[in-house]
Amino acid sequence: FVHATDPFTSERLPLTQAYSGDYAEAISVFARSNSMPISHDATAGEVRNALEQMPYINNVDVRREIDAANDGYQWFVTFVTNTGPQPQFSVDTSNLVGTNPIGFSITRMVPGLSPDDYAVTLIENPT
Repeated sequence: FVHATDPFTSERLPLTQAYSGDYAEAISVFARSNSMPISHDATAGEVRNALEQMPYINNVDVRREIDAANDGYQWFVTFVTNTGPQPQFSVDTSNLVGTNPIGFSITRMVPGLSPDDYAVTLIENPT
């Protein structure tokens, strides 16, 4: 895993443990993007807009339901145009305050499936 706080550059990527896989030249590294800040009481449309502004998200359906048992909301996000498995969501609680600022959980209800005709092609660096 990439180290959470050690700074990285285009030439240095700090890890949390020693890497024992393929040669470094063959490693693909992708940065996780962040949405714009989303209010704790945002509407489903506001969450949809924030998610759709992120790279590679495209169109999503968002539904918000009241979770009376936990005095909050349940959010349901469906990826409409991106097919296949999606990366796991995470929540940044650093700006949340209140009696339970980290009282949330993320559950993947239905994992995405790649279409039958899905293909990936690795394009080598032309230099």
